Amino acid sequence: MAAGRPALPIPTDALTTNQVLFSGPCVLHGWALCNKSASSGDFELFDGLDGTGTPLAFLHLVSVANSSIWMGGAGVYCAIGLYLTIGATPLRGAVFYTPLDDQQLDIYPDLTDTAKAMTGYGTRG
Repeated sequence: MAAGRPALPIPTDALTTNQVLFSGPCVLHGWALCNKSASSGDFELFDGLDGTGTPLAFLHLVSVANSSIWMGGAGVYCAIGLYLTIGATPLRGAVFYTPLDDQQLDIYPDLTDTAKAMTGYGTRG
């Protein structure tokens, strides 16, 4: 994982439109996604805050098909963030990433200081 930190999930179950999944530098580790719609759909991941960023992945999933990719601890560096275009809903699953900016960790208020210390969050490494 990035700097010894565990990957975190971004659930996609509630997403119904194209969306910024994370804003800021991070490492993309993979995804586990299932197209639960009655029709096929295209899904794209970008390093960016919109669909004009650097393409990371393109998935074409027929109805009730899935895609699971794990790139390992090193993953793919994303300088700007993660943006997902959604071609069909509902899209079930999660995208896995590690934030690289310690200030971004405040989006996890339930992560206590002790847990941050144990996982390496909040420390430079």
